[in-house]
Amino acid sequence: MKVYQSPRLVETRVAEFFGYNSAVIFGRARSAITALLETLGGENEVAFIVPSNVCPSIVAAGATAKANIITVDVEKETGLPSDEAFSAAIRKEERPGVVMPTYLYGFHRDYNNTLAVSRDRGWFVLENDTSATRALTNDSLPKNSAGDALLVSFGSGKVIDGGSGGALLSDDIGIVNEMRKRVAKYPPLDEKAHIIERQLVHLRRLLQNREVNYPTMCCLYEKFLPYEVSTARLALPEVFDESIITALETFPDKRLARIKQVGEWEKLLSDISDDIAFVPLEQHSPWRFIARILRRRDLVIRNLRSKGYDVGTNYPPLHYFFPNRIDVDSSIGGDGWGNEVINLWLTPEYNEQRMITVAELIRQTLSNHG
Repeated sequence: MKVYQSPRLVETRVAEFFGYNSAVIFGRARSAITALLETLGGENEVAFIVPSNVCPSIVAAGATAKANIITVDVEKETGLPSDEAFSAAIRKEERPGVVMPTYLYGFHRDYNNTLAVSRDRGWFVLENDTSATRALTNDSLPKNSAGDALLVSFGSGKVIDGGSGGALLSDDIGIVNEMRKRVAKYPPLDEKAHIIERQLVHLRRLLQNREVNYPTMCCLYEKFLPYEVSTARLALPEVFDESIITALETFPDKRLARIKQVGEWEKLLSDISDDIAFVPLEQHSPWRFIARILRRRDLVIRNLRSKGYDVGTNYPPLHYFFPNRIDVDSSIGGDGWGNEVINLWLTPEYNEQRMITVAELIRQTLSNHG
């Protein structure tokens, strides 16, 4: 099977789609992170600053590259770190490293101060945009607030669903060339990697369930980390290229449909209860509809799931997954967000009647347990 050819048509399409000069395709987005951290760190341990509530797979990339992972607490109201929190974390470090602003669920916020401090201190800014908030559209966000590179994902279920894979985009030809050299030596994504990923996703979802025993689950997840590390360096077979290009072509229409559905969810839920709050940020490219239920959130989740309605929450802060690896000063915001956030689907299956039914079930749960 042909695994890698440089340049690939899909890389050119991805770069153009996000307004960059170059893109390098990897087997997974975390493989791109691993390659970048190893490139920038060299023989030294590189500091890697991330939001406290990012996907635990980011830790696998950092562990593979032997990076020092530093988490920044997020705001309870937005699920994102503030610009000031990222800047303060950078200032605490003596040597330059990598900071990764992440646009969770497609919510955008400017990190202008983070960018300024990073440039002043020689830090590399890797924007994590799996929701494609920076994809070029008629109402695109300004490119001038971008960092040194952009990370995107095309995994199954992502906003741009190409079935698998991820990419690192940059205008820095030196970084791009080094990424190409590294991924050319990576083994292709295979069924073994898919099996390990399915097992890890199952563990993550169990950890999100508040009825499980947290210490037991955390220990179990830390034991699985070596398996995830074993699949951190992967290339993407060319068989996925066509599906990624198709996903890029269909993204604009799907994005507009999701934006419309977000408005419909907000309209349905806005008058239900004072215990429902919306995120005060623009959701430029929504992945799910996001709201906060300020009281009895877990009861709402249980009632909806018991009636067959799939509803999500958010990962707890990373130190719950990796208590022996990640130290934190505080996770007040991350805990608050994790305790209150709810996410609902933005898919054609959620037609008007299904949305009305879900909204009514939420209303009944909140009003019956006042």
